[in-house]
Amino acid sequence: MLKVTPFLFCLFASVKVFAQGRDTINDDTLKQEKFIDSISKINSDKPLYVVDGTIYEGNIGAINPHNILLVGFIKPPGSTSIYGEAGKNGTLLISTLNSGKEYYQRKLSRFSIRYRNYLDLNSNNDSGLVYILNGNVLSGDESQIIRQLCPKIENLVSVIFIEKFSEQMNLNNPKPVVVIVTKQ
Repeated sequence: MLKVTPFLFCLFASVKVFAQGRDTINDDTLKQEKFIDSISKINSDKPLYVVDGTIYEGNIGAINPHNILLVGFIKPPGSTSIYGEAGKNGTLLISTLNSGKEYYQRKLSRFSIRYRNYLDLNSNNDSGLVYILNGNVLSGDESQIIRQLCPKIENLVSVIFIEKFSEQMNLNNPKPVVVIVTKQ
């Protein structure tokens, strides 16, 4: 109980400091005033939000968390060298599933002309394809396939697009197949 008591005391004391308004702090308590001023600065200094490569000025809470693929953060001074004064508080980078899908389609298209032609004919809709990554058939809905493909295709070795199977193979697969091999 002795270990918990100092923790609870500190927690209670910090809550009391946060609850005080600026006008209730005495001038002779300079340390508390600096502490509260630094907290208000931290809360008011928001990072720059960049969603799919574009500066986002809307409410960040409006982005559906289920649509987020990756999140990264660039600390100053790196963020200011990229985004100027707007990045002075750091930059939060968010990639959505849509950008992830565009990324892997663009990357796979560089390796297979047939794959690129299929996407062109189907308005970039790849829901009619079966993806095989390093010998494993990817399953799930579109977002799950995007999450499985994006991190793996950095080190592509080959992409083979099989539109129709030979009847001699006796496979009941009416969908075209994309076979992807990466360095592991």
